[in-house]
Amino acid sequence: MNKKKFRGVMALILCFILCVSAAASDFTIALPGGGRGGENAENPFPDPVYNAIDFGDFVKATKNLLTLYESIDSDEGGKYASARLIVKASQALPDLSGYHAAQILADASYNYLVQFTNPADAEACDAYLNDLSYVIFSEPDREVKLPEPEKGAAGLGSMETGAEYNSWGVAATKAGEYATNLKARGINSEITVAVVDTGVDDSHPFLSGRVISGYDLVDDDATPQDGNGHGTHVSGTVVDCTPGLKINIMPVRVLNNRGSGSDSVVGLGIQYAVDHGANVINMSLGGLGHSEYIDSQIKYAVSKNVTVVVAAGNEGQDTKDYCPAGDTECITVAAVDKSKSKASFSNYGEAVDIAAPGVEIKSSVPGGGYDSWAGTSMATPHVAAAAALLLCENRSQTPAQIEKKLRDAAEDLGNSGWDRYFGAGFLNMASFIQKVPEPEPEPEPVEPEPEPVEPGNPLGNIRDVPEGSYYYDAVVWALGKGITKGTTETTFSPNATCTTKQILTFIWRANGSPQPKAMTVSGDFGKALAWADETGVSDSVGAQTEEACTRAAAMTYMWQDASKPDSGSNPFSDVSNNTFYAQAVCWAVQKGITNGTTATTFSPNNPCTRAQIMTFLYRYYVKAVNS
Repeated sequence: MNKKKFRGVMALILCFILCVSAAASDFTIALPGGGRGGENAENPFPDPVYNAIDFGDFVKATKNLLTLYESIDSDEGGKYASARLIVKASQALPDLSGYHAAQILADASYNYLVQFTNPADAEACDAYLNDLSYVIFSEPDREVKLPEPEKGAAGLGSMETGAEYNSWGVAATKAGEYATNLKARGINSEITVAVVDTGVDDSHPFLSGRVISGYDLVDDDATPQDGNGHGTHVSGTVVDCTPGLKINIMPVRVLNNRGSGSDSVVGLGIQYAVDHGANVINMSLGGLGHSEYIDSQIKYAVSKNVTVVVAAGNEGQDTKDYCPAGDTECITVAAVDKSKSKASFSNYGEAVDIAAPGVEIKSSVPGGGYDSWAGTSMATPHVAAAAALLLCENRSQTPAQIEKKLRDAAEDLGNSGWDRYFGAGFLNMASFIQKVPEPEPEPEPVEPEPEPVEPGNPLGNIRDVPEGSYYYDAVVWALGKGITKGTTETTFSPNATCTTKQILTFIWRANGSPQPKAMTVSGDFGKALAWADETGVSDSVGAQTEEACTRAAAMTYMWQDASKPDSGSNPFSDVSNNTFYAQAVCWAVQKGITNGTTATTFSPNNPCTRAQIMTFLYRYYVKAVNS
């Protein structure tokens, strides 16, 4: 008997077993290995429809389903090779036993994973479901795999002696220079890049301190270790492009050690990353054909302000035939070599947004070594890192704004303007690098000679606040309101630097010392910090409470306390409009709270002194609010 006839006979026998089982008693599942549903301890699904109680339960059930049916022989199944459908509906699905559905997974939002025992049944049911008006989409669960990279000869190399970066692309794109510039300007917001891939070797020394908790959706556990190497190489490039910053890697394992997986698991990986705080998602993977499910998951990410960056693919073909490369909601990355010529393998097409270094890219590999690989997979993390750097400077930017900035700043390659091989051009972060203001010398504190206390002196015993100083009225007001008591009985220490904790406490007291919801905190500092967190006063500036607070951060806290009102024009050359504090500073100028340190400078990175913060508060609460 030839192979095709044998499969046909086996399919008929299997259908007969299913029908007999259903008619005889409760429906039981005929398994590829010969077992039966509820009577077999190896089968995790005693019923033909499994209703997951939450996302974690659906992940576990998906893993069990794929394991249970991985032995299906589907050499002739084509796009239905998995004999499995991904379905989204607006109401419950009808009984699918007539199509020999072996197992159905469902959640409360009418998302389904429907497993069959042969591709023909899956294809027939897919046609039926797509004719139902309440089915949003039904599609085969495709195979997803890595764009196969070209690897170097060895995997245990080391960083080159004296080399500043592993990848030549870090210097070529100016990503490393921009990262250094951000740090020099005091900008280091914590940003998370989810690497949805084969996992990450978090013990690699180059990744030390940069890998946070993630998840393994292949094995359904919290240890997404990399048995392939691809995810570690991708992650190393993200870290390489962001030296010295708090840009972390969240490993989300969706591909097995062979570098393959399915849309169903990749889509869950996207959702996991979004729901667990990712700001950027890197997906250097893909599959043939379009997936409405993956498209919907990417749209979900974008709706949550998560920027998604994907590889164009290594087939030298049009991206319209691949997913997620052909998706318009994400940033699709093509690859170029050191001469900025198109890499021979790089896919092209209408979906390509930008090109990045993708040939001879050296990065980390499992086991502590380094290797040079080539592929659009290697180009993609350069762009994911660039997106993370822009968010580090201003995390309120949307994915569309991030994409536009990267495209507008790109170095044009190929035909003038956008083209299907390079997109907008070569990734170039040079235009985002700003001049680091020279620190102003701190004035020497002048301690006036103590004078006898005069009756009616508004400063009480305070002796280091000269009458006629710019901050005199502010300190008198603050002492009278109980906002400060001075640093000692006789000193206010006007030139002393304030910590973040002190400034938030002053703002809290200026608001009347409201009781925070967190009733367990005690003391003014504890109450002030809890209140600032609850009300959003400190939501966009990392409150490192014991560190010196900059003028930029202090003004941002006040602006957020004022509910982030619209701001005026920007008169300062050292305040870039794309910084987190720009709106706050412009608002403060509009309200007369600050005039800057000179007519054209604000000195945002200088520490805020006690005299300055009291003056800012006085001008706002006494003058601006009451004007």
